[in-house]
Amino acid sequence: MSMEKIDVCIATKDNKLPKGLEYLSINQLIVENIKPIGLARQKCISKVKTSLFAFIDDDITIDKYWFNMLYQFMDNQGIGAICGKERVKGLGVLDKYQTYDILITEITKKGRFNTSNCLIKTELVKDWIPTFGMNCYEDFDLGAHILSKGKKLYSVPSTAIHNKDFSSFKRSALWQGYEYKDAHKGKYKTTKQYIKKVYQPFYYLLMRGFPTFIYCIYVNFWFIIGMVKRELKR
Repeated sequence: MSMEKIDVCIATKDNKLPKGLEYLSINQLIVENIKPIGLARQKCISKVKTSLFAFIDDDITIDKYWFNMLYQFMDNQGIGAICGKERVKGLGVLDKYQTYDILITEITKKGRFNTSNCLIKTELVKDWIPTFGMNCYEDFDLGAHILSKGKKLYSVPSTAIHNKDFSSFKRSALWQGYEYKDAHKGKYKTTKQYIKKVYQPFYYLLMRGFPTFIYCIYVNFWFIIGMVKRELKR
């Protein structure tokens, strides 16, 4: 079966490319390294010519199975976009303890659409103007925009690998914590988020074991530090 040609968008800080692009039938490769990330994604979308396109982050690896695992859902008229659930690689011995969700999950208004590896119907996002999360959480905003068009979002199992070490997770967590309050514009209470980040690792300790507890407590610690830094700046 021939593969549909698509435009592939990559928002990158240093012009890195994801691995495995040779497995796709690419109409054009669109690379943007401008800041902030929300503007980079918007600029990518403005250049898309195909009816369907992909966002694939520069620290993602895909294989020959990735496209079809997501594409099989795109014929459904009610679906606006599909994102892939990924495995993490780069945490050393903890890699083998990372759980992999094999369920197909609908993303609602409270959920976050993941643009690290996804397929999107172009007509739904050509008019997207980021309203929050220009530096972070822009994927949350993009997902909300698609939902506002009456279309559904799903997160599905994929073969994507997210190449990310502890240092990368620290940077991401700090940034997400720092931007959390502004990005959500009061939709969620900051105090509840602090509480959640404290008890969440212990939930994973009971449900998934000690290795996942270590990973979660590390990421949540830096997320909280990011939130505190933002509050102190005010």
